[in-house]
Amino acid sequence: NAIWIAIDVDHNKASLLLDAHWIFQLGENFFCTYFTGELMIRFFAFKKKRDIIKDKWFLFDSVLVLFMIIETWIITIVMLAAGIRSSANLGSMSMLRMVR
Repeated sequence: NAIWIAIDVDHNKASLLLDAHWIFQLGENFFCTYFTGELMIRFFAFKKKRDIIKDKWFLFDSVLVLFMIIETWIITIVMLAAGIRSSANLGSMSMLRMVR
């Protein structure tokens, strides 16, 4: 994932996933699916679900995956539903990439 982030930062000039080359879209969706699946497996591994609150690493990873889901899937769906196909005048959206 670290290597992919380095490649993405160096070569992907688009501020939104909709504007990116298809290989970057594929990579982002792959990692988002992978990390979501990993988090779900870890979630179901807890015998007592209330123990999730005690596991700080799980909570930290949950926040990271949540940000990734918002950036990769939610924003894309909202932009497509609103009919917006370009990131023109949406500079604040690139803040999500910096937060991640």
